Amino acid sequence: MTVPRSSPAGLLSEAFTATRFLVRLPRFLRRPLDRVEAERTLRRRLARREADFLDLTRRAVYEHRESPYRPLLRAAGCEYGDLVHLVAEDGLETGLRTLARQGVYLTLDELRGRRPVTRGQTEVAVNPGRLGNPLVWPGFSIRSSGSRGTSTGLGLNLSFVRELGVNYGLAIATLGAAAAGTTRSGASPAARHSTRYSASPPSECRRCAGSSKSTRSAPACRRAMHGARARS
Repeated sequence: MTVPRSSPAGLLSEAFTATRFLVRLPRFLRRPLDRVEAERTLRRRLARREADFLDLTRRAVYEHRESPYRPLLRAAGCEYGDLVHLVAEDGLETGLRTLARQGVYLTLDELRGRRPVTRGQTEVAVNPGRLGNPLVWPGFSIRSSGSRGTSTGLGLNLSFVRELGVNYGLAIATLGAAAAGTTRSGASPAARHSTRYSASPPSECRRCAGSSKSTRSAPACRRAMHGARARS
C-alpha cells in the first residue's frame, strides 16, 4: 500500500529518507570516480551480467507480487527455472528477444499507465509509481515533466548516480579520445557520433517491439525456450 506523502507516516518517511541521504552524501563526494575505477567497474559488470540479471529477476520479479512482468512471464510459460535454462542455452540478448516475442515487454503507453497490458487472455494493470526496483531504498526522487501524460516519480540513490557516472565518464573519455584522433584527419567527431547512434535497430528488434501479444500457448513457448526439447 502506498503511503500518502502528506500523511504523518509519509512525512516521517520523507524525513528519514532525507536524513539518510545527507548522512551518505559526504562519503559519496569524498570518492570521486576516475577512469581506472570506471573501467574496472565496467569489466565487473560484463563478467557478471547474466548472473546479475537472473538474480535481479528472481528477487524483483518472481518474488515480488506487484511486478507486472511476473504475470507476463507466467503467461508465457516461463518460470524461474525456465529463465535460467533459457539464458544458459541462448545467452541474455537472444533470451530477451525470445521473451519479447512471447509478450514479455511493456510499451511506452503501458509503462506510463495509459493503457492496460493485454497479452492474449492475460491482462495486467500497471501502476507507474510502483515500477521502481523494490530492492533499492531511494535517497531522493525526481519526476517526469508530464508533457506526454501524467507526471510520474522515480526514486534514485547515490549508488545509482555512481553507476551512471561510470557510463557517462567512459563515454565522455571515449568521445574525447575520438575527437583528438579525428580532428587531425579533418573528420567531424560530432557528425560521426550522431550518425553512429541514429542507426535503425535490427529488423528483429523492431518485430519484437511491435509484437502485441503472445501467439503461442505456454507449453509451446516453453518448448521454444528449451530448444524444442520435451520436458520430463
